[in-house]
Amino acid sequence: DEGLGWLEVQRVFRRRARASLYLDRMVAPMLAPTQLTLRRVLLEVDTPFRGQPFYEVQEPLRRWWVARRLREAVVAYYQNARARLKIVYLD
Repeated sequence: DEGLGWLEVQRVFRRRARASLYLDRMVAPMLAPTQLTLRRVLLEVDTPFRGQPFYEVQEPLRRWWVARRLREAVVAYYQNARARLKIVYLD
């Protein structure tokens, strides 16, 4: 109905599949850190929760860590994209 050829439809589905795979492998683990990871973060990373018992700060630490990892991923994405972009000013 949209006037897409077989090759165009195949490209759309391939792109969606790659995006889903990327999200599953790269983003999903950032959203659900393990308890071991959180314990390691509390001990090794300078956090606002340093020196506090793990059982008291587990959930705030989880939110803090996820936010930090996502922020780092966004910054890295834009830094990488910036290297590939070329801005041309039109008069």
